[in-house]
Amino acid sequence: MPATSPDGRTKLTKLKGKGSPGKLSSSASGTGVQSDIDWRVFGLDLESGSTGAARSPVPPPPRLGSGPHAPKRTAGVKLESLDTSTPAAFDSVDLSHLRSAVKRSPGYQEQLPSLLTLLEERGVDYGRPNLDRDVQLPLEAFEDTTMWTRTPAEWQLLMRDANGQTTPLACTALRTMEDGSGRWQTASVLGWDAASQRYNVKWANGQEDKVLSLHVFFEGDDPILFADRLKTALQNRRYANSFLKYHFFVDSMPEDRSRKIGRESVARISKLAKGMLWDANSEFADKLNGKLETLLQDAQKEYVRVQNLITFEKVRSQGNLTVLPSDLVLPTPAESSPVPFLAVKVLPSWDTTMAPDPQVPRGFRQAFEWFCKASLVIRPEVCAALQVTRGMCLDLLTEKVFETAFNTPLRLQEFSERQEASIMRLKGRLGMWVNTIRMRITQCLQQATVKWYHLNETSIENYRASRLRPMLVCSGLMMSNAFLLLAEENLTSFVQVLESLTPLRVEMTKDRHVLRTLRNIVKPDPNKDEIAVEPTFKKALFKVEVVINPQIAAKAAAAAEAAAVPAEDKKKDEKKGKEKGKEEEKKPEEPPMLHFAYKTDLGEVKQAVLSMFDKGMGSFRDVHSIESVLLPHLIRDHHLDPIFSPTDAWVEDLRVRLEETLAKQEPWLQDILDAMESFKDVVVMDPEAAAAHLQQEPQAPAQVKAMIEERKERIRQIQESIPDDKESIVIGFYRIETGTIRTQLIEKLEMSTQLLLKSLAETLEVNIHEATVAFEGIFTKLQTQVATIEECSDMKDFLKSIPNELAKLAGAVNEAMQLTDLVEDLRFELPAETLEARWEMFGSSGLVKSRAAKCMEYLNTQHDGFLTSQESEQKEFDQRLVRLEEVIEGFSQYKDLGQVREVAEKVRMTSEEIKQCQDLVRLYNSREVLFDRDQTDYSNLQTMIKTFEPYNNLWKTAGDWVSNKEAWLQGAFNEIDPRYCENEVTNGIRLLFKTIRTLKENEETKSICGIAEQIKTELEEFKPNLPLVTGLRNEGMRQRHWEQISEKSGVQVGPGMEGGFTLQRMLDSGLLNFANEVAEVGDRAGKEYGLEKTLNKMKADWEPLSFDLSEKYRQCSLLYQSRILLTNFAMYFSRAAHLFLLFGQIYAVQPKPRTFLHKTEYDADAIQALADQLPPGITKDLFQSFSVCGTCKTFKRFGEENDGGYLHCMDSLQPSTLRAAYSMGVEQHDQWSLDVFNAFNIPIFQYDCTVSTPAQACDKCQFFPACMSSKELNKFPGKTTWTLKEAIDQSKMSDAPDRSLLMKMDIEFGEWSTLTDSDVATLKKFRQLVIEFHSLEYEENHKTYLQAMQALQHAGFKVAHVHGNNFASTYVKENFKIPMVVEVTLDASLAMLPKCRDPNYEALDRPNSVGGAEIRDIHTEPTEGEKTGTYVLKGDGEAGRSSDENGTLAHGSMPRCQAMVLLDEHIVTTQALAAGFLCHGASMVHLCQAMMFSTFKGPFEEDINEWNTRLMRVSETLEEWLKCQKAWMYLQPIFDSDDIMRQLPTEGKRFKHVDATRRQEMINTRENPKIIDICATEGLLEKWRECNITLDMVQKGLEDYLETKRNGFARFYFLSNDELLEILSQTKDPTRVQPFLSKVFEAMSKVIFTSDNEVTHMISPESEQVEMVSPVVTHQKAVEVWMGDLQDGMCMAIRNALEVGISSYNTMDRTDWVLANPAQIVLNGSQVFWTSEVEEAFDGNVLDQYAKKLSQQILDLIMLLRKGVSKLQTKTMNALIVIDVHAKDVIWGFVEQQVRDKTSFEWISQLRYYWEVDDRQQENMWVKCVQTSFPYGYEYLGNSMRLVITPLTDMWLAYGGVSKGTKLEGSGQ
Repeated sequence: MPATSPDGRTKLTKLKGKGSPGKLSSSASGTGVQSDIDWRVFGLDLESGSTGAARSPVPPPPRLGSGPHAPKRTAGVKLESLDTSTPAAFDSVDLSHLRSAVKRSPGYQEQLPSLLTLLEERGVDYGRPNLDRDVQLPLEAFEDTTMWTRTPAEWQLLMRDANGQTTPLACTALRTMEDGSGRWQTASVLGWDAASQRYNVKWANGQEDKVLSLHVFFEGDDPILFADRLKTALQNRRYANSFLKYHFFVDSMPEDRSRKIGRESVARISKLAKGMLWDANSEFADKLNGKLETLLQDAQKEYVRVQNLITFEKVRSQGNLTVLPSDLVLPTPAESSPVPFLAVKVLPSWDTTMAPDPQVPRGFRQAFEWFCKASLVIRPEVCAALQVTRGMCLDLLTEKVFETAFNTPLRLQEFSERQEASIMRLKGRLGMWVNTIRMRITQCLQQATVKWYHLNETSIENYRASRLRPMLVCSGLMMSNAFLLLAEENLTSFVQVLESLTPLRVEMTKDRHVLRTLRNIVKPDPNKDEIAVEPTFKKALFKVEVVINPQIAAKAAAAAEAAAVPAEDKKKDEKKGKEKGKEEEKKPEEPPMLHFAYKTDLGEVKQAVLSMFDKGMGSFRDVHSIESVLLPHLIRDHHLDPIFSPTDAWVEDLRVRLEETLAKQEPWLQDILDAMESFKDVVVMDPEAAAAHLQQEPQAPAQVKAMIEERKERIRQIQESIPDDKESIVIGFYRIETGTIRTQLIEKLEMSTQLLLKSLAETLEVNIHEATVAFEGIFTKLQTQVATIEECSDMKDFLKSIPNELAKLAGAVNEAMQLTDLVEDLRFELPAETLEARWEMFGSSGLVKSRAAKCMEYLNTQHDGFLTSQESEQKEFDQRLVRLEEVIEGFSQYKDLGQVREVAEKVRMTSEEIKQCQDLVRLYNSREVLFDRDQTDYSNLQTMIKTFEPYNNLWKTAGDWVSNKEAWLQGAFNEIDPRYCENEVTNGIRLLFKTIRTLKENEETKSICGIAEQIKTELEEFKPNLPLVTGLRNEGMRQRHWEQISEKSGVQVGPGMEGGFTLQRMLDSGLLNFANEVAEVGDRAGKEYGLEKTLNKMKADWEPLSFDLSEKYRQCSLLYQSRILLTNFAMYFSRAAHLFLLFGQIYAVQPKPRTFLHKTEYDADAIQALADQLPPGITKDLFQSFSVCGTCKTFKRFGEENDGGYLHCMDSLQPSTLRAAYSMGVEQHDQWSLDVFNAFNIPIFQYDCTVSTPAQACDKCQFFPACMSSKELNKFPGKTTWTLKEAIDQSKMSDAPDRSLLMKMDIEFGEWSTLTDSDVATLKKFRQLVIEFHSLEYEENHKTYLQAMQALQHAGFKVAHVHGNNFASTYVKENFKIPMVVEVTLDASLAMLPKCRDPNYEALDRPNSVGGAEIRDIHTEPTEGEKTGTYVLKGDGEAGRSSDENGTLAHGSMPRCQAMVLLDEHIVTTQALAAGFLCHGASMVHLCQAMMFSTFKGPFEEDINEWNTRLMRVSETLEEWLKCQKAWMYLQPIFDSDDIMRQLPTEGKRFKHVDATRRQEMINTRENPKIIDICATEGLLEKWRECNITLDMVQKGLEDYLETKRNGFARFYFLSNDELLEILSQTKDPTRVQPFLSKVFEAMSKVIFTSDNEVTHMISPESEQVEMVSPVVTHQKAVEVWMGDLQDGMCMAIRNALEVGISSYNTMDRTDWVLANPAQIVLNGSQVFWTSEVEEAFDGNVLDQYAKKLSQQILDLIMLLRKGVSKLQTKTMNALIVIDVHAKDVIWGFVEQQVRDKTSFEWISQLRYYWEVDDRQQENMWVKCVQTSFPYGYEYLGNSMRLVITPLTDMWLAYGGVSKGTKLEGSGQ
């Protein structure tokens, strides 16, 4: 029964139905009235047949259609099938389905009276004017549709013939006259108007009208049924009108307040309403009290009304009421049923003769017992519990799932956040709601006096059999129904709100004026016309901004970058482009790309709205049921069933409506973008390129002017077409924001205009400057003073060239003047300096001419003066020549040899005078040419020179000989220079011979010829003494040599000889007679001296060489060091290579630094190492705050290549999530801003108070001349400083949502105070920060630093990357080197690592200072515990050697160090000395050709042999030493690993023995570091040889050990020994195998480890991920074991993925299947189905149809590529298309060759793939060709490219071959 409201009217309730749950149900059975009329307004209860007054003791008015005289109602049934033929006669129409009082018979229609007669019999007379004029109710509302013989739709179908043509139906219809009366006239029905619910009727006179269905009687219809239907409608309308008047009178009666419900009754009612569940302390108490008061007031009003109704009915029944109108017609009240005696229902008697019926109770007792068992409402506590549950359910219906009040348009992120907040609020409310119900039910049941409802039941079976379970199930159903009602209302409301914001259609033009002309057409009411809503008044939901397409911007940036590529690189790119030309031609053409786009992707909007819809629907899930919260010990994790799902019809209908609403908007928005393409030329415009092109290729001023005017016109068009942000442009529920793009386009055009004007202005300035400079050059030249005739002549030549120069400059001047006029016409303001320079340039031409004339006058005057001066000088020169001639002629008079010294000096002075005269002759002759005069003849000077030459030779030689003779003969013999002596004697004799011949030819000089002959004779007499001088003046002369000479000559010769050690004394002693013997001894002395000098030099060279023992060796990474050492000594064992071995010093090799914030190859947690060493305190906490705690997969560098470049984490960093970016510090450069703008197209705000403009600017960059600082600490006095919050406020981003901003901060130490002074709310607005922290070395500031880092941590930021900046140096803290400046990347959205770690050095990291060494991160100095305590040999060669960061020498870079060069030279030289064939003049390392014995080595033979032996031992010792060192350095890090020592105990002991020996020798070496001494120590050579033998044994054992590992896992053979040892030395860390996976597996680049070191995924080099079927466990397993498990897991993963892919192929579209599976699965799975489908096509003989299907599949893939997919998916589809094309070609070949049998050789020769059961009864893939079957190996192949399949490869495969090296579509090789 429907519920009744307090006012006595029927209350409609919501019930669940099959069609649409929650629909309003009010059945009007038997009434025939329309169901959409709310009859409660008339006081009618159409379900029960009673009125609101029926609840009173007074009999109600009669019900409609009741009473003894009411005609019998008949119900019509709609025809199930319609006769579409032409209407037949009435008698032939089958009306047997109609219920009628008259039995039908042939001729039934003729037997009936006319329609008018039937209507008159029923009292229906329309002939009277204004029938029922007092009734204002519409008649159609009271039509009983159950009495229809056919519905209007069925009558319409009868109008259509077989051809679909409409034929009118004949009828009789009521036509209303002007006086209000009606006449039944013949007419024809044209159709049915569903909107007005009337038939379109055409009268006999041709007029058309719309008539009610009650007034249209079709020919062939039942007239009696029609008359009854019309009468019933009229009668019901009269009853309804009378009821309205009746109740109006009752409601108008005054209230008698004395006839109210008594207080006691009110209290009793209130008590009963509250029951036992009322809790004054409840949170709902106030709300329930308010509702109770409202109900009591309504009850009072209803009580008073009932009393008035009783009074009114009593008076009316007595006939004493005269105020009622006479036409009030009320139905006769229905007869009440008789009440049984004592109101007891008599049960059916029990017949004892029959068998007992278990379904019928035996008497009242049993019936009552059954009722008590079956009913829940027999206990008051249960009723109270169900009552409170119902109340809570009704209260829940007031909640809201979505926020649907949108006052202003929202951005997508704001919309999502608000909806999610609303949904989360509802979820919290639901949890509280269930708990409240639990408390209320608990309170009710605790008052129970029976144990039927035991809440502490511990047995689930007892609970299921108890009365508590059905009660809780009932409560749960009520709660679920509340969920249903709430969800239906809110989901429907959500959809309706979006639909209400969506117009019917949008009208717009297709040109650039689209934004100005668009009109939203709506239809607010179905009965009203469509209207256009003004955009200003149209409500919008979302804000979308039109921006430049990011892809277009990226292409423009790439084009600009390509334009900057050097010419050589461009040629290479062109060559590559030609090679790729053919491939590009084959690629499908991409659809044209729009130049504009929406900043918020429409697909994201659709996805977000649908996601909110789904989340709202899902908010009712996972709500704990009342059973699970009330009995948690019995029922766990049980949730309420919302009794609806996404698959319900009504939910799907709402979702479809929502999708249609969203999809309806997209074409409109796309049309706007299409129309805005008219401005694409502005988008692609490059203002700077246009200006640069104008400078490179100047245009005529008129053309430039036209270009500028064109841009101004485009600006005007944009201003007309694109509104700004002040204008509201709404289309659908989107508000289009075009202010930014409008500004951007206008600014670009204005920028282009300004650049063109600026380019013109610059060109003008350049032209003016060039012309001005040319004129200034002329003026400067004209003002030059001339000092010589040469300068005067040059100046005259310059004056002659001035007219030509002025002619050239005239063109430049005219061009500059025209250009000036053009620039001024375009209203470009030129600087005052330019304008002044223009006029100066214009007047310079005339000024040049006047100054040139003055200059000519000056030059003429100077010319005359120069001429006079030279004439005077030449006269004096003539006299000088006369004097010179006299001096030369006077030399013939000197004939006395005693005057030789005076004459020689005079000759020297005369020679100087001749040279000066020659210079003056050349000067005077050249000037005479300039004076245009004949040259003076000075040939007499040459005659004088020729005359003077013999005199010069004679007296110069004579003077030198006189001086030398005395010094050589009488001077000290040891001071004679033998070479000078020999040269002077020999050259003097030759020169005097020539001079004597010349003097004899002249009679005047014959007199002095005797002097020349005398000097020549003296020289010749001295010449025999030269061998004596040369031999005895040898540097090697020692006492033994003088003794030998004395012995051979018999004369005591030597430095201590008697009479003085002079040449004359030796000659007097007769030593000249023994000249040969002297020469022989001198030669021997010289050679012996060379040997002695060489030997001493070798010893001196070795003396200072010592070993450097300042640092100890610290081991490097095993793999790193082994790669170096094993290659550095590759040529060790050859003698020649030995000479190049590293030698000279022992030193401490510096490896890669152990890092604090950088994880090296062998370090684990260096940050913890530093933290452990530091005492607890601020510094320790500060350094720990730099740990990397956030995980980031992808980094990208923004900014400059070096200084100014930073790394950002790109994980989920999308443009749609960002609002703006902040660049703090832009003094020198700010490429970061440009890169961020190009990547995300967001506004950039730049801050720096040290400059007036930024280094770079971008389209959306806004510069603020302010610096960041705290309020207390201002580092920039006199400058504008802001806090971070003030900076955000100034940029108008204070309303930006959290995590929507980026920031780069490089403000030179100001970052610490800025961050410390920033509150958490301000910092939370940022998504990612890149901060350059400075001055870490100031530990007194570490407290402030730590506060800044803690502020970032409290704001949710996690460190993602740290890089040491080499701008400053490092400082040492606890043996750790810490950079003074670090660059830190912090992100608030990253996932938290299980354990914070040190940062990895990224490949994108760059040093800040290009020339400086890279400081990767904070790193440490080696501590004593980390050092090995020993040393190694190294090279100390020349600068520029090649070495790595550790100081160890790289392969191929071994220098010839000083010691090694000496060893090389000295060994060979010593052997030469020992053999005695070292030759003078030969290289030290070059042996003499003459292999003969010599007596020269005698004095040094013992020293030479001893030195040779010493060097050879040094060489052999170094050879063994370095051999041992090589092996030791290779093995030391290996056996330093505990894992290796544990697995190789024997080899470990041997190595430790060698290690101890080597360490002791290193200690000895430190005590005596001199190289030549320590290497020659006795016994050292033998020790090194013994060590080398032991190390060879160790290496042999190590190789055997590696072989066992390779036998355990064969793929280890792909690794070198070093790589395998690197893995084995770190078996506790399985992740160390990552770098070598690509060498072990075909396409496994790396794997993903869990925190437990279990492998869950494998990743290909192309970044494709494949999940393992089950994790590969590595814990407590040998590496070869778990690597084997990884191999098996790889195969299982590929097989499982292949099985899943094959099973899902037929369940989804092929294009979706391609995107959903890994590449290898796609390629092989497609081949499996190709094989099976081909064989099915063979069986069905439909091969040609299948070939067409293959072609369509290829086209589908191409269309999918055009839509845009990821790079990984593109590579997959490229490979698949290659295979599909080949498959298609094969099938078309079969069709052409008419191959029709799947057993034919053409088919079986193809490579075929099958997924079938093998002999192990397991499905696997098999690859077959001809008669051969290959099991698929399941080796993971990644997403690599596939070779093109050609007829040649087909032929090769057909004859049993396999193309070498090809991957057969993923099947291996």
